[in-house]
Amino acid sequence: EWLTSRLLLTFVGELCRALAAGERPYGLDLGFLLSNRMLCFVPMLNPDGVEYALHGLGAQNPLRERVLAMNGARGEDLSHWQANARGVDLNHNYDAGFADYKQIEKQLGIHGGAPTRYSGEYPESEPETAALAAFLRIRREQMIGVLSLHTQGEEILCSCGDHMSAKSMAAGRVLSAMTGYRLARPEGLA
Repeated sequence: EWLTSRLLLTFVGELCRALAAGERPYGLDLGFLLSNRMLCFVPMLNPDGVEYALHGLGAQNPLRERVLAMNGARGEDLSHWQANARGVDLNHNYDAGFADYKQIEKQLGIHGGAPTRYSGEYPESEPETAALAAFLRIRREQMIGVLSLHTQGEEILCSCGDHMSAKSMAAGRVLSAMTGYRLARPEGLA
């Protein structure tokens, strides 16, 4: 999902320009906000997946045969690839909802590494996911929220399973109003 990296870096650039110019986008006092809160950005969690989707497999890639086998009938066409190099969809490799993902995988006939939707052997089995989860756990007391960007659906999901706080709903409504995207509950593998 390389588009989200580009979007996030564009947002950070605009945020920095607004801060330097003393602007108040959406009525926010950025100077005050940043003197009281820290913003952390992770522009890309899955560089190997992005590389595959944008540029395909190089002839010298040591995982070439394994990735081609996971890609099945699509062969060299990796434009739809969402997983890391080991075939794990990092969006599904967290503890939240992991058991549900495993059940849905069985229904879809996914039993191992794949271009998308395989959640891994266990939660946080992948180094990328484990590193991000560890970072979030360390910062838990200082955080007021986490925002994850994705490129499909044109919707704002502000809950995890049945957990939806008033703050999440309020943030979701603001984001929905700003973007025009509809506020929705995640379903299935979302």
